[in-house]
Amino acid sequence: AEAITGHANVWSFMTVDTARGWIFLPVSSPSNDWHGGGRLGDNKWAESVVCLDARTGKLIWARQLVHHGLWDYDPAAPPLLVRATIDGRARELVVQAGKTGFVYVLDRLTGEPIWPVEERPVPASDVPGEVASPTQPHPTRPAPVSPQGFARTDVVDFTPALRDSVLARIAGFREGPLFTPPSREGTVVLPGWLGGVGWGGTSVDLEQGLLLVKSTTRPSLARLVPRAADGAGAWMLDTTTSPSAPLLMNIVLSRPDGGRFPPMRLPITKPPYGTLTAIALATGEQRWQVAVGDTPEVREHPALQALGLPALGVAGPVGGVTTGGGLTFLTGGGSALVAVETATGRLRWSAPLGAIGWANPMTYQWQGRQFVVQAVGSGISSRLVAFALPQENGP
Repeated sequence: AEAITGHANVWSFMTVDTARGWIFLPVSSPSNDWHGGGRLGDNKWAESVVCLDARTGKLIWARQLVHHGLWDYDPAAPPLLVRATIDGRARELVVQAGKTGFVYVLDRLTGEPIWPVEERPVPASDVPGEVASPTQPHPTRPAPVSPQGFARTDVVDFTPALRDSVLARIAGFREGPLFTPPSREGTVVLPGWLGGVGWGGTSVDLEQGLLLVKSTTRPSLARLVPRAADGAGAWMLDTTTSPSAPLLMNIVLSRPDGGRFPPMRLPITKPPYGTLTAIALATGEQRWQVAVGDTPEVREHPALQALGLPALGVAGPVGGVTTGGGLTFLTGGGSALVAVETATGRLRWSAPLGAIGWANPMTYQWQGRQFVVQAVGSGISSRLVAFALPQENGP
């Protein structure tokens, strides 16, 4: 793996084809993540899906998803191995969800895309020493599961005052389409470093032939500053704050009586902040997309309660688990566990957890009874919360 990836690291979320003895690796971002002056070129096979013979380490195939990565768009989720009938032909697939918001569907034997992937021109960089790739891969199907690129029209507009506050805050930042490079003044990157699709990955309903994908809409600020010492390039990401922090605004609004509302931590983009999307494996078409989870600190803020806000969803890199009973369970990164009807996206059940569920749920059966378990909290406050179907002859 070290010889293949060069500057990159390999995530531990690999997947195994036990029949063939092949392993599928989602390879991480090259370093320096945000400036590539010390690693010019495509940086193969960083930000790629790599297939190896597990017995020998021999490279079977590799498919790069992002050339010369500058956005921390590593494929963080484990590849999904699944079979589907496409155009009347049984196919073995590798499905890789990306932080880019794309879902990459590849032939398991060759790594070739099932549907066309186009190399499209993308913006150039003006940072000294940087040479961004002139093109990036854009799958033509499935459609992106999250917004890509940022413009002023994407700014939250619950009220004119909120919109004006956000526009004033980001006035000096750069905007642009997907793959607009980091800059010295700061580029608003969407999807941000959570994704798109984070490490929670995807789940699948084999009977209905549906792929379920949790995605996030939360931008990051890619602002470059000079390095203290010249290492792998002369520029680096501004680490004085989290890349997401400058784009989560602490806003104080005036009350009708002349007073002030308490501060509000508000994302700069319009909701939904998190969605669940169902994709037909046979065609790559989206069956439905719904907001999943909620963001109570926005919805319950006294300045916004009277506005009748739309479904907000919740930002988070975690995914779900899909059951044979036609339900998908997930938190989406919020503090409630929800069950969504896999065929339609309709919310069927929800239960508060008392803390954020920052992990995929799991399900199992014991003595004929089905359980769903969710890890919540962090550190010494972490715990498991379990739910179960009622027993036939008991509680």
